[in-house]
Amino acid sequence: CRRNAGTQFGQRYCLRDIRSVEEFQKTVPTNRYEDLQPYIERIRKGEAGILTADPVTHLHLSSGSGGASKLLPFTAGLRRAFHAGIQPWLYDLYSRHAGLKNGPFYWIVTPAGAPCASNHASIPIGFAEDADYLDPVGRKTFPKISAATSFLPAKIDPSEFYKETWTALLRAPGLAMISFWSPRFFLAILKNLPQCVEDVLRRIHADGDPKRAADLENIFK
Repeated sequence: CRRNAGTQFGQRYCLRDIRSVEEFQKTVPTNRYEDLQPYIERIRKGEAGILTADPVTHLHLSSGSGGASKLLPFTAGLRRAFHAGIQPWLYDLYSRHAGLKNGPFYWIVTPAGAPCASNHASIPIGFAEDADYLDPVGRKTFPKISAATSFLPAKIDPSEFYKETWTALLRAPGLAMISFWSPRFFLAILKNLPQCVEDVLRRIHADGDPKRAADLENIFK
């Protein structure tokens, strides 16, 4: 509360005077996204010190699982918190399941077709690629173990994104793990397979591996 007391939000709810959890509960109302949207619109236009004292570096576009997509302010502090949570999770995952080290993974955060910029925004919307959520070591390692790094979900048409995704997944030898940050997004990828399958098979056949293409054709018949 003290760190953000000087923000527009902090001044409105007198965060500087709050000294306990109970005072916070009494003073700061429960907010829906719609309540915060006017603040986020000001952040989108480049205003500082609105919701957080930390500068907003990006606006992350949510996948829209609970309704319309939402713009979520992303700061350097939030990125550090993201690292602090994801690194122990990955360490635990790979420690418990040794087989994960034997193949590539597919991991995606950014929704398909999410814009990286807006004509009316001073703050970038979304990262250029999912590796940008990681620290420098993670960004360097990501391309080496990811099954799909040749395309950026934010920079291509959603229909092409699904074709690229399925092509990468079906090309990957010994795919070890798939991680979606939105179950609804995972269902969307599955739903789009029938529309993609012919193009995907053509692309895999063009790789010069007719046996792989034939095996997949038999699977999808």
